[in-house]
Amino acid sequence: MTGSSTQGIKTVLHPVSDLAAAKAVYSALLGVPPQTDESYYVGNVLGLLQDR
Repeated sequence: MTGSSTQGIKTVLHPVSDLAAAKAVYSALLGVPPQTDESYYVGNVLGLLQDR
């Protein structure tokens, strides 16, 4: 794919059955708290996207 402006993975959706436990695990693994934290959706932003 020469000339593609897409670099890497942009979005990953991962359904979980225990949102509180998943938040704790992902916060520990990623080293940052969620950027979006709602009862139905938790979002983490990593890398260059943090500055946008």
